[in-house]
Amino acid sequence: MPIIAIFGPDGSGKSTLAKFFRSYLLSHGIYVHISWFRSSHLLASFLAKFLSRFVAFERYGNPYYGITLLPKLRLPGC
Repeated sequence: MPIIAIFGPDGSGKSTLAKFFRSYLLSHGIYVHISWFRSSHLLASFLAKFLSRFVAFERYGNPYYGITLLPKLRLPGC
């Protein structure tokens, strides 16, 4: 499965380009899934996106991913 990553500053047209490219590929019978990763911390963003797929983390605690860490997984004082 090929992966295409688009990087750039806010307002540079990344979303527009991704949507255009997706429409083009869909019109040629190629399924495309767009995943948005917010923040400059790609690993944390990827982990949050991954955890959001598990019922145990489905709570409103993070406005971007709709997840929260279980109390026993949190660092002391957090």
